[in-house]
Amino acid sequence: MSLENKLSGWTGPSSDTEKDKQDRTERMIRQAIDAHEPFNNCSLKVYAKGSYANNTNVRSDSDVDIAVVCTDVLY
Repeated sequence: MSLENKLSGWTGPSSDTEKDKQDRTERMIRQAIDAHEPFNNCSLKVYAKGSYANNTNVRSDSDVDIAVVCTDVLY
C-alpha cells in the first residue's frame, strides 16, 4: 500500500461511532447551556466545526470542536 493510500484511509467522513460522539458532545453542551440561567435570554448558536464538520478528521484520533456563538448585540 502506498503512503498516499494509507493517509487517505486515515481521513474522511466520520464513522457512525464518531458521528455519535460528535452528536453526544454537541447535545451535552446544549444541555449545559440550557441549564445555565444567565444564558436564558441569550440567542446562541451551537454547531460542530473543524475537522469533523469538514470531513477531514483523522479517524479514531480526533477531538470534537463545537462552536457556541452569541448572536445578540450588546452595547
